[in-house]
Amino acid sequence: MDFGYSTNFSLYENGMIEVFYSASATESGSKFYKIGSDGFTPELIDSFAVVARLDGEEPVYTYYQHERELTEEEYRASIQRYGNKISTELDWIQVQ
Repeated sequence: MDFGYSTNFSLYENGMIEVFYSASATESGSKFYKIGSDGFTPELIDSFAVVARLDGEEPVYTYYQHERELTEEEYRASIQRYGNKISTELDWIQVQ
């Protein structure tokens, strides 16, 4: 339930979990989590959003880290600092 309108999960080599979401046609973003000390509760570490609007017929994008506005370059650099996504296909096992 905490993940909301989640669309994609990515796992990172450093143990981070990125959840990409789309809240509407005009907002999307990523939230970064790590697994808590209890071994299963996700702890929010960082969040990013992109909000779009039209200025006439031209789209204008505004970038955020939490509530702080960023430039597009700052936004991309901040996300890249989380490292490399795991590219190996995972073999999921259902836990009962």
